[in-house]
Amino acid sequence: MDLSSWMQRSITRASNEGVSGLGSSLKEVQDFLHRKYLSIGYPQGTPIYERDWDVLIILDACRLDLMEQVSDEFDFITDVDPYMSTGSTSVEWMEKNFTQKYQDEMRKTYYVCGNPFSEQTIDQESFLKVEEVWRHNWDSELGTIRPRPITDRVIRTYRSNPPNRMIVHYMQPHFPFIPEQIGEGMDVSNFDEEDDTATPWTLLESGKVGYDEVWGKYLDNLRYILEEVEFLLNNITADQVVITADHGNALGERGIYGHPYGWPLDSLRKVPWVQTSASDQGEYEPEIHTESGDSTTNERLRALGYL
Repeated sequence: MDLSSWMQRSITRASNEGVSGLGSSLKEVQDFLHRKYLSIGYPQGTPIYERDWDVLIILDACRLDLMEQVSDEFDFITDVDPYMSTGSTSVEWMEKNFTQKYQDEMRKTYYVCGNPFSEQTIDQESFLKVEEVWRHNWDSELGTIRPRPITDRVIRTYRSNPPNRMIVHYMQPHFPFIPEQIGEGMDVSNFDEEDDTATPWTLLESGKVGYDEVWGKYLDNLRYILEEVEFLLNNITADQVVITADHGNALGERGIYGHPYGWPLDSLRKVPWVQTSASDQGEYEPEIHTESGDSTTNERLRALGYL
């Protein structure tokens, strides 16, 4: 925590919001001390380039126990191993994996990305190529990117010129849940006010929805993306495919909801590591997706509950 920045924010809040503003500043201090306490002896996590893989499929915000619960529903999942991520948010995960230490491997990596945080975190020159599919295929009404444009880009690339390494970053099972949404917030215009940011996590924290409802729809969103992963595995050929996540989500553990930056909690940092393979059956011809929608990056991040 930067003390001078905190003091300036506190003064501004006190001026604009009075006692409630001071309460927000005190909550920042409480969270900071809480994180420091929990960090004592907590594992730092293993960078992705310390593991073996040809294709690394990132399921954004997938908890370990979430994957374990549905694993027997999919033939391509035989074992779900625990893996300690380097971060509790996508930004932290990118910052701690894509470093100077791994420049040689990054230069061999084709990154197909559906996460808008790539704009502020990823140095495209450090990779073989970064394909920011979210820029041209964002569903503004839904408030996320559906997986098929990402899948199509991966298939086209693999069939034409397979790279040494490829990262496939899907946004699901991250909120918003596609099969059945919870709450408001799919229209990006609803996120201009903080009170309008109704994610499953804020609704659960406030008691407006129950744990079982959130968990059930979170599971359904994972099933939704795993069906897409199975489709991808039948349309590329790769020996070492790994399915994992950048981080998880907290559903009230230690009083935390969602996935704030820098939190050393198992619900956020312990994610699945699933090893499998892929074999192209050649039965599908991927589409060429054109630019659609006019959402700015900030609007897209608001729709995901970050702003």
